[in-house]
Amino acid sequence: MLATIFPLYLLVKELTKSSLHGILAIVLYVFSPFLVRMSFDLIKNAMGLLFLTSFILFYVLMLKTGRKVYMLLSILMLVLTGLTHILDYGVALLFLILSTIMYQ
Repeated sequence: MLATIFPLYLLVKELTKSSLHGILAIVLYVFSPFLVRMSFDLIKNAMGLLFLTSFILFYVLMLKTGRKVYMLLSILMLVLTGLTHILDYGVALLFLILSTIMYQ
């Protein structure tokens, strides 16, 4: 659960160009009551969030920089998201489809 704060911080910092916003995002994430409840239901929910946020981070970095390494990492994180939890995989696919439509 707490491993998710690293890609979440980097993602928010990359999108907003502000360290303060990144710190605020991880504080809100850590103290979210919904996250605590979800983590106690099934551990796969919390593990899926790690791969989901990592996928979104690498996908955004790939779109911004165009580097192939970010594409490979985003594909790997998408596969790991699908292997971990189907609902997180659905969110990742929805994000991928919508961002592809918006990027065009």
